[in-house]
Parts: sequence; structure tokens; C-alpha cells
Amino acid sequence: MRYRISEFCRLLGVSTDTLRYYERCKLITTEKDPDNQYRSFSREDGLAIWNLHMLRSMDMSCNDIRQLRLKADYESQTNYLHQRADELAVVIDKLMAKHKRLLQLAQLHALANDVGIVRLLPESSAHWALYVLGDGCAEAATSAKETAHWVDCLPFTYFSLEISESSLLTPTKKLQIRIGLGILAENVLPAGLTLCADAIYTPPQKQVCMVIRTHDVFKISHRDLKPLYAYIAENQLHIAGPATGRILNSDGHMIKPEYRVVLGIPVADLS
Repeated sequence: MRYRISEFCRLLGVSTDTLRYYERCKLITTEKDPDNQYRSFSREDGLAIWNLHMLRSMDMSCNDIRQLRLKADYESQTNYLHQRADELAVVIDKLMAKHKRLLQLAQLHALANDVGIVRLLPESSAHWALYVLGDGCAEAATSAKETAHWVDCLPFTYFSLEISESSLLTPTKKLQIRIGLGILAENVLPAGLTLCADAIYTPPQKQVCMVIRTHDVFKISHRDLKPLYAYIAENQLHIAGPATGRILNSDGHMIKPEYRVVLGIPVADLS
């Protein structure tokens, strides 16, 4: 007994578009009724189509299915399926890493609501940064290829900011600010990022942190950092390195975009 495409699809639980797609990919061949030239299918075709649908449900492409069909025996097919499973495991690991990164970003955005609140962080996360714009940047030293590599690693990389230690310690001096891309040390491997010579490493350190709201990250001033300076003085601490921060995405719908910078100044006890 043979079936027309609409009846056959109804029996199999697949759409006519799916069958036509398999036909275009030359994964199935169909016969035509000699009397009316309509496509027709046999019961045996049903198992073949279900098998195709099963393989497609595991994200195998038409080319993958063709490769599997070229395997002459079950052992070869088994090896190929194991290979596909290993490839999928790599994808899963990458997705899990992105899931973890999204949770990190969610925590950061929650923290960004507490503008002006000073916190002491006993140990910050180690990170790397590539600074390409602003004071003290040798813009020509970092190739466009390197920067593009870091950009391609978003969202594992993030928008990073640094304020020089010397300008932090000189109230009469304009803050020296540079921006670029940063990445947590723990995310370098999941992101597949190859660190270049210009990348700057910051180890875990004790920090005094605060969220700053600004319309221009290059115009952050000593006045903006006043609560941080006050906390450091009151708790008998001293500045122990350049400040580093993460710039959160601006609201692109605003006439004048606003940025929030989660900024940390490394500190040590005076004693």
C-alpha cells in the first residue's frame, strides 16, 4: 500500500515541509504515481523518515547524516556517534560556562543599583585586562587583531576601566583613566582566549569598592571617589595600586547615555 504525502505525514506525525526538506537534501527518494504524478510513500519509508527525524532531533545536520550513512558497519557507525557525542559535550561545556557568566553578570547588575555605597571586598577575583583607549595607552602597540580577539570573546570579556595609582594619590591631579576589555582569570580557558603580551594581570587583592554613576567614564573625578577616600582614611588603610572597574552597559535610549562603573581601589593596612 502506498500513501500520498499529506496522509503519510499525518500517520507519521511530521509535517509535509519536513518531508520536502529531506527530499531536497536527497536524504529520501520518492516515487510518483504514474497515473497522476503525485508523490507516494510506502510503509517502509516510514521507518526511514522516523530515523532521519531522530537524528535531526540530536542536531545532526544533513551532511552529518550522510556521513553516518557512509559508514559500512555498526562499529563504524558507533565510533561516529561517539565522535558526535564528544562534539556535543564540548558545546554543552561552553553553554554551561555562558550560563555561569550570565549569573555573574546578573549579580553585577544587582550590585549596580547600590550607587555610592562603599563596601570592603576581602579578596577580589584575579583578572586580565587589555587597555586600548585613554591616558597612558600605547594604542599602536596593541594590534587590531588582538583587540578583535578579545571582542570575539564577549560575554566572557567585559568593558574594563583602570585609574592609575599615582593620580589616585594626588588630589590636585586629574585622574588618569584608560579603558579596554577585561576578563576574569577563571574565564580565560572557557572563553578560549589567548592572552597577548599587552594583557595586564591583576592578582586577587583586598579592595574598597563602590558603584559610580557617570555620563562620561573619562571624566570620573576625585569628587566622585570621595566616599572611597573617606572609608580608606577612617579604617586606617592606604591605597595599594591602581583602581580597576567594570563598565556596565549604558542605556542606549537616553539622549545622554549613563554608565555605571563598579570600581575597586586596592588597599592595605597602614601597619
